[in-house]
Amino acid sequence: MAITYISDEQLVTSPNTEQRKYDVDPEIYYDRPDATPLLFLSQGPKSKITKRKVSDVEFKFFEKQQHAHWCQNVTVATADETVLTVTASADHFVVGDVIKDLTTDELMRVTSYNVTGETITVTRGYGTTAATTVAANDWLLVLANPMKEGSTTPEIKQVKADAYTNLIQTFRTPMGGSHDHLQTEYWTGKPMEEHRREAFFKHKLEIEKAMLLSEKTYDSTNVIRQMSGIWPQIASNSGSITTVGTTLTLAGFLTILRKAWEYNDPGDTMIMLAAPYIVEAIMYWKENRLVMKPSDEYFGLKCAEWVTNWGTLQIFNDWLFASPGTNAYDGLGGRAIIFNPKFIKYVYFDRDSYLWTNTQDNDYHGRVDEYLTQCSVQLDNAVRHHLIKNVLAYS
Repeated sequence: MAITYISDEQLVTSPNTEQRKYDVDPEIYYDRPDATPLLFLSQGPKSKITKRKVSDVEFKFFEKQQHAHWCQNVTVATADETVLTVTASADHFVVGDVIKDLTTDELMRVTSYNVTGETITVTRGYGTTAATTVAANDWLLVLANPMKEGSTTPEIKQVKADAYTNLIQTFRTPMGGSHDHLQTEYWTGKPMEEHRREAFFKHKLEIEKAMLLSEKTYDSTNVIRQMSGIWPQIASNSGSITTVGTTLTLAGFLTILRKAWEYNDPGDTMIMLAAPYIVEAIMYWKENRLVMKPSDEYFGLKCAEWVTNWGTLQIFNDWLFASPGTNAYDGLGGRAIIFNPKFIKYVYFDRDSYLWTNTQDNDYHGRVDEYLTQCSVQLDNAVRHHLIKNVLAYS
């Protein structure tokens, strides 16, 4: 073998590099390990979201709407006309209901209704305001049904409960390696520990994405269940959606907040999971409206609060909604979800999440573990929640 000489003074790179003992940080650093705020909010003593255990992989829940008290007049009715055509809602009335035209202030008393023709027959001027023309599109408000003395029981009309279902989805994230790999010493520590850490982040993120965006599907051939996430449940069950499609302004954002609280109790705390671009817009508008509260931390996840007369909005930056492209609104970058945590449940089957060890084949010279979770999400009263999409700019 030829001899290699080093002439003159030696530099750090002069000896064989294999002789060099490098200083290696034993930690491996991951980007965005906290990209699962929804899961954070459903776990631990500071959880905002209730957990519910179910005994079946398909579970049901029921909702009722309040009795309707608004409708619109369809065609013009002069002061002497007693039959009004209303907007697909004649069945909302019972005989004796008193309604008020919010344009003219006239009161009318319902004497009969026709569900097929969507008409109501009324006594006009049932109050101090004289009968006058009821215009098309006038809003009519049902006040009450005043009962006569010694009256018999009025018509009973009750709202039928609506049934909803969702499915438990199974998540499995394996990690492991051969015996030789797992017994080898590395600068960054024991390989199985690092594999578990990596799998843990991946496992949580998959659950988070499904709970937010997945659509309910049952593949009967392969027996695969996929849950319906929060976004599809709100969108398909009469939830409130604001499609901006252009620039979101402060006034527009306040309108969104008003809509978000419309079906919620005064003083309720609402939670907003927002794309970084929308959080940026809120920071731009804040002008003392936005208060960072270091005490409001959920396993290190900080939130900001926007206090309104309707209630408090807790804002969480969700990196899952970060833009994958050059525009800040690409992908999910222009989206946010506002929800009332009292009406969302983290649903799990059997043991919820756990580390399942030694799942490898019996003859495999190595080890495989996996994280296994069987869970879903239950969203009650979609009208209590709000979706924001297609925010392309802010001002």
